[in-house]
Amino acid sequence: MFPYEFVKKIEHIYRMRLLYALHLTLYGTLMVLGVLTVDPVSWQKAGLVMMLWLPLLLAHTTAQTVLELRQRYAPNQPVPLPAFNRYTLPVILYDEQGHPIGSTDDQRMNYLPR
Repeated sequence: MFPYEFVKKIEHIYRMRLLYALHLTLYGTLMVLGVLTVDPVSWQKAGLVMMLWLPLLLAHTTAQTVLELRQRYAPNQPVPLPAFNRYTLPVILYDEQGHPIGSTDDQRMNYLPR
């Protein structure tokens, strides 16, 4: 579960970066097309639209930067683990005759150091 959360965070950051790149690309494309296609008389109107869009672009850039910094420097949360039973091992121990050691409930051995 822990690596899955890291992958989800990385995917989210890449999606936000892609959105930011698309925003910049659209802004630059419209700025170039505005200069090339709009007659010089209407450049003030096109410039006004670009200047009104610029604060939105700056706000998006700031939000993207703050979000990435918060996610990058956020403390990692511990992975929840089930409590380890002191009387069982993750492997089964066998004696010389092939019988499991400690298989009965009345025989409880503590395998961990104190």
